[in-house]
Amino acid sequence: LADQSELLADQSELQPDVAELQPDFAELLADLACLQPDLSGVLADVTRVQPDVAGVLADLARVQPDLAGLQPDVAGVLADLARVQPDLAELLADQSELLADQSEL
Repeated sequence: LADQSELLADQSELQPDVAELQPDFAELLADLACLQPDLSGVLADVTRVQPDVAGVLADLARVQPDLAGLQPDVAGVLADLARVQPDLAELLADQSELLADQSEL
Protein backbone atom coordinates (compact mmCIF):
# COMPACT_ATOMS: atom_id res chain seq x y z
CA LEU A 1 0.00 0.00 0.00
CA ALA A 2 2.86 2.36 0.73
CA ASP A 3 4.31 1.73 -2.75
CA GLN A 4 0.91 2.26 -4.32
CA SER A 5 0.50 5.51 -2.41
CA GLU A 6 3.95 6.65 -3.56
CA LEU A 7 3.11 5.77 -7.17
CA LEU A 8 -0.13 7.75 -6.98
CA ALA A 9 1.78 10.73 -5.59
CA ASP A 10 4.33 10.49 -8.46
CA GLN A 11 1.48 10.20 -10.94
CA SER A 12 -0.17 13.30 -9.47
CA GLU A 13 3.11 15.20 -9.85
CA LEU A 14 3.52 14.14 -13.46
CA GLN A 15 -0.06 14.78 -14.51
CA PRO A 16 0.40 18.56 -15.13
CA ASP A 17 3.52 17.87 -17.22
CA VAL A 18 1.64 15.27 -19.27
CA ALA A 19 -1.29 17.65 -19.73
CA GLU A 20 1.14 20.37 -20.87
CA LEU A 21 2.72 18.05 -23.43
CA GLN A 22 -0.58 16.73 -24.76
CA PRO A 23 -1.20 19.58 -27.30
CA ASP A 24 2.35 19.20 -28.65
CA PHE A 25 1.84 15.47 -28.95
CA ALA A 26 -1.48 15.98 -30.74
CA GLU A 27 0.21 18.42 -33.13
CA LEU A 28 3.00 15.93 -33.77
CA LEU A 29 0.45 13.21 -34.53
CA ALA A 30 -1.32 15.56 -36.95
CA ASP A 31 2.00 16.36 -38.68
CA LEU A 32 2.80 12.66 -38.96
CA ALA A 33 -0.64 12.01 -40.44
CA CYS A 34 0.02 14.73 -43.05
CA LEU A 35 3.42 13.22 -43.88
CA GLN A 36 2.15 9.67 -44.15
CA PRO A 37 1.08 9.90 -47.82
CA ASP A 38 4.47 11.41 -48.75
CA LEU A 39 6.29 8.71 -46.79
CA SER A 40 4.18 6.06 -48.48
CA GLY A 41 5.11 7.55 -51.86
CA VAL A 42 8.79 7.58 -50.97
CA LEU A 43 8.62 3.98 -49.80
CA ALA A 44 6.84 3.03 -53.03
CA ASP A 45 9.56 4.80 -55.05
CA VAL A 46 12.31 3.06 -53.09
CA THR A 47 10.60 -0.29 -53.61
CA ARG A 48 10.20 0.44 -57.33
CA VAL A 49 13.88 1.39 -57.89
CA GLN A 50 15.34 -1.24 -55.57
CA PRO A 51 15.73 -3.84 -58.38
CA ASP A 52 17.48 -1.23 -60.55
CA VAL A 53 19.83 -0.29 -57.72
CA ALA A 54 20.54 -3.97 -57.09
CA GLY A 55 21.28 -4.38 -60.80
CA VAL A 56 23.65 -1.42 -60.83
CA LEU A 57 25.45 -2.76 -57.77
CA ALA A 58 25.75 -6.16 -59.44
CA ASP A 59 27.13 -4.51 -62.60
CA LEU A 60 29.65 -2.54 -60.55
CA ALA A 61 30.75 -5.68 -58.75
CA ARG A 62 31.13 -7.43 -62.12
CA VAL A 63 33.26 -4.69 -63.72
CA GLN A 64 35.31 -3.84 -60.64
CA PRO A 65 38.03 -6.41 -61.46
CA ASP A 66 38.25 -5.01 -65.02
CA LEU A 67 38.56 -1.48 -63.64
CA ALA A 68 41.25 -2.61 -61.24
CA GLY A 69 43.07 -4.23 -64.17
CA LEU A 70 42.89 -0.99 -66.15
CA GLN A 71 44.34 1.09 -63.33
CA PRO A 72 48.00 0.40 -64.25
CA ASP A 73 47.21 1.22 -67.91
CA VAL A 74 45.59 4.51 -66.91
CA ALA A 75 48.57 5.31 -64.70
CA GLY A 76 50.88 4.58 -67.65
CA VAL A 77 48.86 6.83 -69.98
CA LEU A 78 48.94 9.63 -67.40
CA ALA A 79 52.70 9.22 -67.06
CA ASP A 80 53.06 9.33 -70.87
CA LEU A 81 50.94 12.49 -71.03
CA ALA A 82 53.04 14.13 -68.32
CA ARG A 83 56.19 13.18 -70.25
CA VAL A 84 54.99 14.62 -73.61
CA GLN A 85 53.28 17.69 -72.16
CA PRO A 86 56.36 19.93 -72.50
CA ASP A 87 56.75 18.85 -76.15
CA LEU A 88 53.06 19.56 -76.80
CA ALA A 89 53.38 23.00 -75.19
CA GLU A 90 56.39 23.75 -77.39
CA LEU A 91 54.55 22.49 -80.47
CA LEU A 92 51.57 24.73 -79.68
CA ALA A 93 53.89 27.71 -79.22
CA ASP A 94 55.56 26.96 -82.57
CA GLN A 95 52.15 26.62 -84.21
CA SER A 96 51.05 29.98 -82.77
CA GLU A 97 54.23 31.58 -84.06
CA LEU A 98 53.70 30.00 -87.48
CA LEU A 99 50.12 31.30 -87.61
CA ALA A 100 51.35 34.75 -86.68
CA ASP A 101 53.93 34.58 -89.47
CA GLN A 102 51.27 33.38 -91.92
CA SER A 103 48.97 36.24 -91.05
CA GLU A 104 51.80 38.71 -91.72
CA LEU A 105 52.29 37.23 -95.17
